[in-house]
Amino acid sequence: MSLCLTAALIAFQAHNGGVSLFDVSASYRRRWTERHLQRTVTECETLLSITQDPTLPVTDPLWVLSIAITETGLNNDLVSSAGARSSMQTYRRYSPCGDCDLRRAGIIHASRLLGEHGMCDGAAKYNGGPAASCNGDSPSKKYAHKVIGIYAELCEALDAECNLC
Repeated sequence: MSLCLTAALIAFQAHNGGVSLFDVSASYRRRWTERHLQRTVTECETLLSITQDPTLPVTDPLWVLSIAITETGLNNDLVSSAGARSSMQTYRRYSPCGDCDLRRAGIIHASRLLGEHGMCDGAAKYNGGPAASCNGDSPSKKYAHKVIGIYAELCEALDAECNLC
């Protein structure tokens, strides 16, 4: 199974209470597949294409996908109530690359946080800002654990060697 098809199935499960696409009714599965599968796979492919840009500080494309799956289920059309946009849920005012595509801005930001803070605190800070961490019982800690769980699922599904530390 392709990486992006796997990511789409994980995204469905992550945004449907942990229920697999294969555990829903045939009619619901058919409707979701017709309405969302191709868009979700295409968004995954777009994100992976951006991560291949040698000018970006991306060290782990699966990390980027894990953030995007957690944020939006790989839906580039979502806009948060606070105004975050793109599948990476990035704010234009915090973009590290000016007027660039907000996916690209989110990828830069997520990759930088991973490199500077590691997985748990990097994800927590992506979600909750510079003061967020994996200490205590915060929403950002719960978010980080969800990202890491999705990352582990992607690694397992792809039989990839991933650094979960």
